[in-house]
Amino acid sequence: MHLIEVVMAGSVFAIASSSSMQLWSATAVRAHQLSAREQLEQQIEQDRLQLQTLWRNALQNPTQAQSTPTTGCTATAAQLFALASSQPALPSLRRTLQLSPDGQALQIHWNATNDPSVKRDRVVTPAGLGLCGLGPANTPASDTAITDSQVEGVAR
Repeated sequence: MHLIEVVMAGSVFAIASSSSMQLWSATAVRAHQLSAREQLEQQIEQDRLQLQTLWRNALQNPTQAQSTPTTGCTATAAQLFALASSQPALPSLRRTLQLSPDGQALQIHWNATNDPSVKRDRVVTPAGLGLCGLGPANTPASDTAITDSQVEGVAR
């Protein structure tokens, strides 16, 4: 084998190895980014579930509430706002609370502090927590309870 053949074979091998390592590195970085994004989305969901538990406990057990005790359909979005304001968000999240223009719902916006592309919006009403029905005198309109997906608007 001539020297030129050895040099060419070595060059081809080095270029192929370098390209392979770059592709592998880019794949590893992307996998890490996706994992971090998924973790942030799970933290947003955890914060949402903590708020929902706080609201349900406060409305079902008025003695635990920090605001005026109420039950079921007599709860207002302002009370949900007050309870949510008392619960701090996780350190990696920024939570913004806003009453809807008609005062009937609470709009919640979550943003990740270190990744602006990770955000979630949710609209919550007292009825959406499943504590009351839609029929007259707070009696359920049917045998099934109202679910979050029927009342709340969800955007990702």
